[in-house]
Amino acid sequence: MNLMEKTFIQLFNNVHVFSFLKNIIQYLVSFALFFNVYRNFDLFTAAIGLAGFVFAYQSVYYYNDIIDLAEDKNDEIKKRIKPLARKEILAEFYVIKIFVYMIFGLLLCFAVSWLFGALVVGTLFLNFIHSTPRIRLKKTPFVGVNFFLLQALKFSAGWIALASAQQLLEVPYYVIGLFAAAYTLGYLVYKKNHLHSRKILSEKPVNISLFAILAFAFLILSFLQYNFKAQIAILFFSSLLFLIPMKNRSLRRVVSGSAISLLVYLLFIISLFIF
Repeated sequence: MNLMEKTFIQLFNNVHVFSFLKNIIQYLVSFALFFNVYRNFDLFTAAIGLAGFVFAYQSVYYYNDIIDLAEDKNDEIKKRIKPLARKEILAEFYVIKIFVYMIFGLLLCFAVSWLFGALVVGTLFLNFIHSTPRIRLKKTPFVGVNFFLLQALKFSAGWIALASAQQLLEVPYYVIGLFAAAYTLGYLVYKKNHLHSRKILSEKPVNISLFAILAFAFLILSFLQYNFKAQIAILFFSSLLFLIPMKNRSLRRVVSGSAISLLVYLLFIISLFIF
């Protein structure tokens, strides 16, 4: 086990720390796109928007942990990365965290703009219908569509926080769609517990095939439509790392996949600032 794997496994000992980092990077994707297009931004607004988005959305992980507690207790991977499943913390403490994070985060979001606040409320709502027992879309055929919409909102957050009325009309929707479709594809593959890419291609689950095609279509459209073609190329070639086969659904596999995801995002973000 190399140093990177050890570092990420330490992060995964409390999955909420990793989720916090992941949401920062998701926000930075469209923030970097905004900077690449306009070469100007309000640093204070960007910082308040980032803090509001990350804190508000962090509340959903505590909610999901409470809802999924019975299931997580029987999952060896979830028990290793979720303190509640390991019985290291009380559910009542998570309830307090849900309200504190949500209220504080939304106050910051609405301070940025009503539209940005509404966007973050939308992400909370879509996660709610994804997870709540009465609806629980993640157990239905609609999981892919709902998850795609959720990720599209999250990946566009940085742009929406900074944009003027005119700039709202210039959101690079194809790139946002690419990230949302690719993220949804990764989520569905993980939930299907496929072992490697060859098995994914041979079994061809409907949702997985749909979002694989959608991600490829958005990739081509993004390359043809926008000026940052070098960055799109970097995104594509770095994404090929996901084709590395994994032996089983182990913590090491989850960690490796997550590390690759963050690496791909960061390479794209950095390239947008450099070129």
